[in-house]
Amino acid sequence: MASGLVMEKIKVPYPVGLEIVEVRMMTKDELAKEGWDESFGNYPVMLILEDGGKIYASSDPEGNDVGCLFGMTGKGEEITIAPLEDIIN
Repeated sequence: MASGLVMEKIKVPYPVGLEIVEVRMMTKDELAKEGWDESFGNYPVMLILEDGGKIYASSDPEGNDVGCLFGMTGKGEEITIAPLEDIIN
């Protein structure tokens, strides 16, 4: 049995079915809440959901630093999820 980090399981299929209404950089306040430093090019992207929920990537499950969202389109094209500007407000 593995020891270490124990993560709480979500009992509902959140966020399945919710619409992403905005893709933006995290604000200075949001970064500070996570204990992350602001830096140019670090791309702390947030996906804002229709219910007000926010999803963002971390470098690891413990939340030690900002992460980047990568993915693949339905056609198999690789993508990086990033806002249009690299500005932290």
